[in-house]
Amino acid sequence: MAVEDTDRYQAAEFAEGHYLQVETAAITRNAENPELARAFMQFMLTPDFQRHIPLGNVMYPAIELDDELPPAFDRLIDPDGFTFSPDEVQEHRREWIREWLNASS
Repeated sequence: MAVEDTDRYQAAEFAEGHYLQVETAAITRNAENPELARAFMQFMLTPDFQRHIPLGNVMYPAIELDDELPPAFDRLIDPDGFTFSPDEVQEHRREWIREWLNASS
């Protein structure tokens, strides 16, 4: 919607909610330049960087951008979110992958 500036595509809202996807960044323990890595992590949280996330990554930014989001973001659904515990993923992973493969083939 926002990237192509069209209403042709709409988000589907699922009654059970939507799996919460969170993208992260980290500095590895053995980073060759930890100070530069810390500086980059700080830069990633600035408005100058975050204002590119909605259209470049098609995700919400990590900080509040007030009115800087594209207008299409005002029309998005606001579904309930959920996650699975690591134990639940371990228990059901093979079953879920098999179900996904069957549904997509």
